[in-house]
Amino acid sequence: MVYSIKKKDLKYLTMTILLLGLLGNSRLMGQDVSFSQVYSSPLYLSPSFAGFTSGGRLALNYRDQWPGVANTFRTYAFSYDEYLSGYNSGVGLLFLRDDQGVDNW
Repeated sequence: MVYSIKKKDLKYLTMTILLLGLLGNSRLMGQDVSFSQVYSSPLYLSPSFAGFTSGGRLALNYRDQWPGVANTFRTYAFSYDEYLSGYNSGVGLLFLRDDQGVDNW
């Protein structure tokens, strides 16, 4: 079967990609994150725990609520997961950052 893209469809696709590109570069402000262990944050406590171990999984978390006050809160996280084994599923990846101090939200 041969597929061809019509000029009208190509314009629509181009405009959609441009619009998503422009919106994707805007600064978004909305925090919710706040761990105090939350079970050490396996993929920020859920996205179905991705690979549910059996190889893989790395998680780095950090939080600093009030020490020394000033421009505080902080957060940070990183994750990674795995499994897959013939696509019985898994995968993962989560980056996060959350400053919330003066002008850092």
